[in-house]
Amino acid sequence: GTPLFSSELIDVVNTYQADKTALQNFYTNNESEEYYLRFSKFYDDWEKTVKDIDFKNLSKDGKVDYLLLKNLISKEDYFLQIEYKAYKEVASVVDFSDDISLFIKERRRGKRPVSDQLAKAFDVAGISIDKKMELLKTKPFKDWFAAEKAAKVIISFEKSLKEAYGFYYSYDPEFTWWMEKPYKSLSDKLKVYGEFLRTNYSKTSVKDDGSGIIGKPIGRDAVIKSLSFEYIPYAPEELIAAAQNQFEWCKKEMIKASTELGYGKDWKAALEHVKNTYVPAGEQPQTINDLYAQSVNFIEQRDLITLPDLAKETWQMIMMTPERQKVNPFFTGGWEISISYPTEEMDQSDKLMSMRGNNPNFSRATVQHELLPGHNLQFFMNSRYKSYRAPFETPFWMEGWALYWEINLWNKQFPQT
Repeated sequence: GTPLFSSELIDVVNTYQADKTALQNFYTNNESEEYYLRFSKFYDDWEKTVKDIDFKNLSKDGKVDYLLLKNLISKEDYFLQIEYKAYKEVASVVDFSDDISLFIKERRRGKRPVSDQLAKAFDVAGISIDKKMELLKTKPFKDWFAAEKAAKVIISFEKSLKEAYGFYYSYDPEFTWWMEKPYKSLSDKLKVYGEFLRTNYSKTSVKDDGSGIIGKPIGRDAVIKSLSFEYIPYAPEELIAAAQNQFEWCKKEMIKASTELGYGKDWKAALEHVKNTYVPAGEQPQTINDLYAQSVNFIEQRDLITLPDLAKETWQMIMMTPERQKVNPFFTGGWEISISYPTEEMDQSDKLMSMRGNNPNFSRATVQHELLPGHNLQFFMNSRYKSYRAPFETPFWMEGWALYWEINLWNKQFPQT
């Protein structure tokens, strides 16, 4: 029989990951024809490999791994092809690069370049880029996605060029003598070109609708496909309707709590009241410990889930940097809990924002979401049981588990006041 914790497919899943990593490390320019063709072949080959496995004779865990791997290959291939199509639409932005791409490819095996000829190719490339920019000024891309993709193609090319140049520079005297100035000039030009491409799109295409949130819509078909890759059997409309229902429920709970606090339907006033329950600076770590102990005791008294002793022993606590707090004003966590609370040098308004936003009543669900039984327990278990399943990670499991426990504890009346 198979060992308790793994399946017959453990080596197959590990090989898939290792093969993919090897190819990504070798084909570093991930915005090139070479990359897209190589990875298309990779997924085709793996589809055949999986097809040859005898599904019906696998154990239950083996069957699960089989379906997860098959699904992952389809998913990655599907999105690769979407990116490849977008690449092909803008690939002409690098059509000056043939000689230089050859230089980059040959560098992988350390072939010695003919430096005077290469210097000339760099100069010619620079002239082509100037012409291209002039031409493209009169022909902007149809939308900002295309402009963004074109810029990525150039940035990725420039990175590969830098790596290849650095391989020979100062190790090969002839190369160094010929190439220093042509490289510097081409490298600078590529940076300008990339920046130019990024903003060179039709004025009718709106990148920021005023919200400051820049999202890249993938379209209905790709959304439906994404949902099916996650084994979610709902249409986008059904999910939006479910979300509105949940939101209505949240609002009713909010009014209920507001009424109990004596603020009636004015839940904003109730929130103000709660924000002011913050603890003084310096006392937040102790508050976190208290909240942690409350949730662990609550869970253990009711025997809701087994929390391993080592998990309880080894979770860590750090203070979040002021820079990080600008991006994430609340806690983050996982292996450790990262505490968002003001530092000495912050402005008064920032200090209050941080303290009020992280008052003990707001933080109650956060501590248990980040630590036990939330992300910390997930990381603890994931790294010990079937760790080879890491490639199948999904936010629906990651955040889903933490949310499941928030709701579970809410329904069991964990938050008392």
